[in-house]
Amino acid sequence: MIKVNLNNCWQNPYGEEDNDADANPYLVKELLDQLVNVVGVDEENITVYDAVRTMANWFYNPLASDFPDVNYVDYRGGASGRQKVTSSGIKIYFTNEMDRTLPLCVTQAKYLINMPIMKRHTLGSGVTLAGKNHFGSFMTSPSGLHTYHLSAFTEGNPAPQTDIHAHEHIGGKTLLYIADGLYGSPVNHVSFGHFDMYPFNDDWANSLFFSQDGVAIDSVMWDFLNVEGDPAEGSQNYLHQSADPPADVYDPEGDGTYLNESLGVHEHWNTTIDIFSSDRYSGPAGDGIDYIAVGEVDLEADANGPYNGVVNISIQFYGNASGGTTPYTWYWEFGDGNTSTEQNPPYTYSTTGNYTATLTVTDDYNATANDTASVHVEPELEADANGPYDGTICEPIEFSGSASGGASPYKWYWRFGDGGTSTQQYPSHQYDDTGNYTVKLTVTDDWGYTDDDVTWAIVTCNELEADANGPYEGYYVGADVKFNGSATGGCEPYSWLWDFGDGKKSDEEDPTHQYMDAGNYTVTLTVTDDVGYIDDDVTWANISDLVPDLECEGTLSWSKVKPGETVSGSFTVKNIGDNGSLLDWKITKWSLWGSNWAFTPRGGDDLKPSDGSVTVNVSVKAPNEKNKEFTGEVKIVNKENTSDNCTIPVYLKTPKNKSSNFNFNLLEWLFERFPNTFPILRYMLGL
Repeated sequence: MIKVNLNNCWQNPYGEEDNDADANPYLVKELLDQLVNVVGVDEENITVYDAVRTMANWFYNPLASDFPDVNYVDYRGGASGRQKVTSSGIKIYFTNEMDRTLPLCVTQAKYLINMPIMKRHTLGSGVTLAGKNHFGSFMTSPSGLHTYHLSAFTEGNPAPQTDIHAHEHIGGKTLLYIADGLYGSPVNHVSFGHFDMYPFNDDWANSLFFSQDGVAIDSVMWDFLNVEGDPAEGSQNYLHQSADPPADVYDPEGDGTYLNESLGVHEHWNTTIDIFSSDRYSGPAGDGIDYIAVGEVDLEADANGPYNGVVNISIQFYGNASGGTTPYTWYWEFGDGNTSTEQNPPYTYSTTGNYTATLTVTDDYNATANDTASVHVEPELEADANGPYDGTICEPIEFSGSASGGASPYKWYWRFGDGGTSTQQYPSHQYDDTGNYTVKLTVTDDWGYTDDDVTWAIVTCNELEADANGPYEGYYVGADVKFNGSATGGCEPYSWLWDFGDGKKSDEEDPTHQYMDAGNYTVTLTVTDDVGYIDDDVTWANISDLVPDLECEGTLSWSKVKPGETVSGSFTVKNIGDNGSLLDWKITKWSLWGSNWAFTPRGGDDLKPSDGSVTVNVSVKAPNEKNKEFTGEVKIVNKENTSDNCTIPVYLKTPKNKSSNFNFNLLEWLFERFPNTFPILRYMLGL
């Protein structure tokens, strides 16, 4: 069980936040981390509680984020993850004849950890420390105890804190007291405040208190608060009652067994002895508090080096000190003969080199402390953009950055003047428009120093040129006219737009188009490059209504051809169409047998009827097979009308390589009956 102090939460909504002096969730979180991750306590075996206050989200969320299985108990249980406190039926009986019922989580706990806050209560109500922290360990509001609490300010009167310390389920189970004085409150139980006393010197208390003695820890915190202003002298009476209880007064269990033994050690410190000294209290030898202070007494200076910089640029120095007595005075020696009395002086070295800077700190009692820091000064950083640069649009320009001085490695940042940037030392950048661009390189060295260099890039353009590759002639109505577009310059990729002059268009690079009427058509190709430049080229297409007609004559026939022998032949091609028509023809197919087929010519253009026949000479190497016949055809087509075609039949026969007059019936019968026998004899006989 961990008892925290959420006194100022009252019945606040869970989502409400304030700056009141309540438990610090991050200190509780550190305790949970020790218990769970160091000691090995299971989360579900730990409970954090305040039985009479709400556990607001600002307190709960930081804990539950890392320790969701811990039990979080408050008086309402009205928010996610928070359990409502339940009654155990077990009471604590106060000496003034009042009683309070204890929560089940307290009576079932094996051990308790009490986490009070070092704070003064409202004027006249004393202090809120470890003893009073358990006013939040009952099933009902502690307000009814306040009269009893105030009556205990009279020396010798019984005190409720002593009843609590003595109860077997509260003080009897408390294993450890951890008091939060990181900020503390010398003002009241609500508001945090600075402590004027040494060593805090009008700053936060910055202290934690640890003890297994609930009387001793409250005694020490009472002394701290008393220095800041009397917290009411009678408020320490409960410490006297707990350290030296009167006989037969306190019976918190109501079982007739009275407290007759001391609950702890109570004494006040000796203000003539240094606050960090173990002699501040009398210690075990004097049956007093064993006071172990952890803090800094001696003055220490910190020059916060090393420092690095470049010549002619200011280096920022930072001085710190601890211990001693404020205020401090500062004295810097920079190692080149110059000095400063500022705490954090800027200083500029005019020469490169290695220097030792010395900081001397003097406190308010003239105690001094020194610290040194090394200073390394490099030559001044210089960036070089290495321009000027020139290039063309759509072709990357290679930039080259360099630097000297400062401290490598360097970082690079280019601005190319067209909105583009790069963090490479040697970037490649492409411009989309011509012009003169201002290029800026910023170099940052490893110490954060920067330098700029400005150059320029002159960007020109390779002029875009479209080529329609015309004119297109020799075509007739209904024939496929194959247009061929090309372009140079500008920026690829290009887009294409053909206007065929007959109202039809195409966005292909190499379109095919059919004209339905004869005529001479103006054809325009418009090319647009990737950045919007445009160029046109104009040509024409001459379309005739005179239709050619293909005719082929001849055969290709070869007999008794030795296997592998090359043979030759010919056939003719003729335009028998309309006078004035032009025939474009080509050979598109021939037999797959044989090899080295050759046709001279293989095709032709603009063949007129008046030109007569064209002889096509053919040669082919016969297949290397004996006694075989091969057939096929050669196909010739009108290139402008593939349905206009003709074929030339092809025939080739290879006989046996050798003939034999051998007519011996028995051998013939054997060769026929056993075709795979006598291979040598067969070879000699040519069979």
